[in-house]
Amino acid sequence: KQWYQRRVRGMFSHCHHGDLQAMWLQAHYNDAERMRGRPLTAVDRYRLRKKFPFPPTIWDGDNTSYCFKDRSRSYLVDFYMTNKYPTPAEKKEISSRSGLSVTQVSNWFKNRRQRDRMTQKQVVQAGKPESGFTLSHDIIQSR
Repeated sequence: KQWYQRRVRGMFSHCHHGDLQAMWLQAHYNDAERMRGRPLTAVDRYRLRKKFPFPPTIWDGDNTSYCFKDRSRSYLVDFYMTNKYPTPAEKKEISSRSGLSVTQVSNWFKNRRQRDRMTQKQVVQAGKPESGFTLSHDIIQSR
């Protein structure tokens, strides 16, 4: 109990947030395992993370979406709107500004282009008739 209170009340440097967050989660996981008398499943750990979010003293307040912080993700989206195929030098620049690795940046762009292609395919297919019937079939039926 005291350990949690110290983490909630203390002010910590951003460089220690990652370690403190790992300790915060591990402490909650250990408490829950002790209370339940069994190892936690992935779902149990997910529920604990939702039930016990990080206190502001060890969290920068930036939400994550699919493992990327919203700030990083918005930077990627902004760049994507201007250039869908960044050069290796641009990927390094994006990496340093977003806090992601070059591999993560490359994969994000590749996946985003793929999602865009799939969306375009679905739009094109939505315009086509789904059945094999054509307009001439409709005219014959109405006679």
